Amino acid sequence: MAQKKSKRKNGGTGEPIYRETFIEQARVACLEFGATDVQLGKLFGVTAKSVREWKKSKPGFAEAVQEGKDRFDSLNVEKALLNRALGYDYYEVTEEASREADAVTGQAKMIVTKRVKKHVYPDVGAASIWLFNRHPDRWKNPRHQVEHTGKVETEVKYTEFPKEPQTLAEWEKQRLEAERERQKRKDNLKVVNGGKG
Repeated sequence: MAQKKSKRKNGGTGEPIYRETFIEQARVACLEFGATDVQLGKLFGVTAKSVREWKKSKPGFAEAVQEGKDRFDSLNVEKALLNRALGYDYYEVTEEASREADAVTGQAKMIVTKRVKKHVYPDVGAASIWLFNRHPDRWKNPRHQVEHTGKVETEVKYTEFPKEPQTLAEWEKQRLEAERERQKRKDNLKVVNGGKG
């Protein structure tokens, strides 16, 4: 019968062993690898629940974890944004199933049939964000330079639409009025354009 793996306990009190060296180890693990609470637990031989408890109760531990995660996130996002701003190359790999079966799983082996180098062109939006944030003195965002001084006045005009004609005579009357109005606008346009329609 397999024996259960025992967790390290703190002097028989039932609490997992905590060491001050975990602060720096947690900061580095989060900074370098973006470690989660579960991964930190595996690193220290405890559960994720213990790691969460340490973040609440141990001075410096929560700050180290948060600092490491924040720096990991910002460094990776900055790197991705810079790559997008400058453009980058990558390889697209195509795999196909072969006729041979894997000896262990019995499934068809996947073999690489094509490897193509592709290029992602620079993105103007990413470059703008990068420059606005890295060199705000030289690259100002024009959307933030609008200054409003004074007063805004609005006027609302309502247009009354003609009543729907009920009879053929009313319909013909509205049609003739609309035709006269169009002709009037056309004549006015000729006057403005010097006699040219």
